Amino acid sequence: FNSDEDCDDTDPLINPGATEIPNNEVDEDCDGTAQVVDEDNDGFNSDEDCDDTDPLINPGATEIPNNEVDEDCDGTVSVTGDSATVTLQISTSEGVPFTGVLVDISGAINMQITSDMNGQLTVPLPADSSTVTLTFSREDSANRGLSALDIVIMRRHILGLALIEDPLLLQAADTNNNGSVSVIDIVQVRNVLLGFWESFPNRPTWNFEPTSIDLSMENAGQSVQIQAFKTGDVNASATNQ
Repeated sequence: FNSDEDCDDTDPLINPGATEIPNNEVDEDCDGTAQVVDEDNDGFNSDEDCDDTDPLINPGATEIPNNEVDEDCDGTVSVTGDSATVTLQISTSEGVPFTGVLVDISGAINMQITSDMNGQLTVPLPADSSTVTLTFSREDSANRGLSALDIVIMRRHILGLALIEDPLLLQAADTNNNGSVSVIDIVQVRNVLLGFWESFPNRPTWNFEPTSIDLSMENAGQSVQIQAFKTGDVNASATNQ
């Protein structure tokens, strides 16, 4: 490459045909820019971020003790005495382990964990007296598990012919989330079942009881039960896939 097209004709590794090396502040291929790579968009480039696929792991992150993860990329994992954790068991209203639930942890510790195939996950606790708040979510199609049978069960409940006794299934029937089951809820189930609506306007597809929980070191070693129910699915037929 002649000097009229080579941006540094004193270095044979810099020319319009060279391969750009990211994050070294050098324009190897003479395109006028130095390549910068930050795949997880956490503000730390891949040359200094020890896991550039996870925005919660970078040199500026807060180290979470006793989870065997090097969040702050200092080459070590933090261990403070005995590991302090809480075990969550997430199940459907029928007691079936519920996998794929995203648990968002905020407060003294900020991270996200997904329940495993047994519906379980382990939550780390802060070493001091501060608390963490857990909230739950699960992405799914709103019409999964819905059928004409759900509408029949809701109609019989409204007419007093066969009441829905299970508290979680009663909440599932209350699709508009107004505290009661009425014809409006039946209409909403029908709209989703027939494809007129892609989602319920007043409830997420999956709901959890409790909706959120606060945990601290006082809960260390405990096992907490979380139950899941699907909006409109009053016969609990939605699959766990």
